[in-house]
Amino acid sequence: QEATPPVPVLIVSAGLGNTIEKCLRQTLPFPLKPTTQFFSNWILFNENGVIEGFSEPQIHMFNKNARSLPEALAKLVQDKSHALLLGDSPGDSTMADGLEFETLKVAFLNEKEERLAEFQRLFDVIVLDDPPVPELCFRSVGTVRAPTDKDKVVPEL
Repeated sequence: QEATPPVPVLIVSAGLGNTIEKCLRQTLPFPLKPTTQFFSNWILFNENGVIEGFSEPQIHMFNKNARSLPEALAKLVQDKSHALLLGDSPGDSTMADGLEFETLKVAFLNEKEERLAEFQRLFDVIVLDDPPVPELCFRSVGTVRAPTDKDKVVPEL
């Protein structure tokens, strides 16, 4: 029986990749796979652990999309046809721009519910009140998580 190839996970953030990676490694109940890659800003340290600078180019809300992916990351997803995009700001809705994928865009609107109409125009699903990751995200990558009472999803209009 042929093994299922691993699903690439690209973590795209204008934040600090060092911090994001460290948090994931410390909190996930499993190790990160080689197909989990980061497109982010990195603090560069010398051999003594002293900060020497930051990675270039700087990732920010205007270039945080697939058109800006380094070649190695673009190759990781080149033969894929679907993407699951998770974001918490309007600019995150464009992270898959540049990929010819069918994309399910899920937004976490944790505050400022007056922005709901804007998020509904940009995302397919909006999750309110900071619940666990919705079960539909797990289903979209071929696994299951039972929904909880905290799940509160706003349907499409």
